[in-house]
Order: sequence, then C-alpha cells, then structure tokens
Amino acid sequence: LANGGGWPLARDRAAGLLGVRAAQSDVRIDKPATDEGLPVTGEFRRALQVMVNLIGNAVRYSPPGGM
Repeated sequence: LANGGGWPLARDRAAGLLGVRAAQSDVRIDKPATDEGLPVTGEFRRALQVMVNLIGNAVRYSPPGGM
C-alpha cells in the first residue's frame, strides 16, 4: 500500500487501536502468522479504515471469551 507502510502495518495499527475495546469485551485479537499474506495495492488510510471497521465489528459482535 502506498504512503504508509503496507497492509501488515494497517492490520497491526487497527488491532492496536481496538485492543482496549477487545479487552473490555473479553475478546482476543490474534494477528496472522508473518508468512500469511496477500499482495494488496491501495491507499494506506483506506486500508486502515477497512481493518478498523472489520476488527471493530468482530470485537463488537463476538461473545465474551471469543477470538
């Protein structure tokens, strides 16, 4: 992803931003293995927005103790 560090950075930042909410909901956020990945082309800020939305929804709708 241009202008920002790539998809792994967007993924990691999104998980970091939502870590407190996940902890409050007793939900765990696991990062994929470093060798797992797909080539992605796009704008970093939009990728971060997508990841925040996806992880935020996962945290919001997961039962306590979920992953």
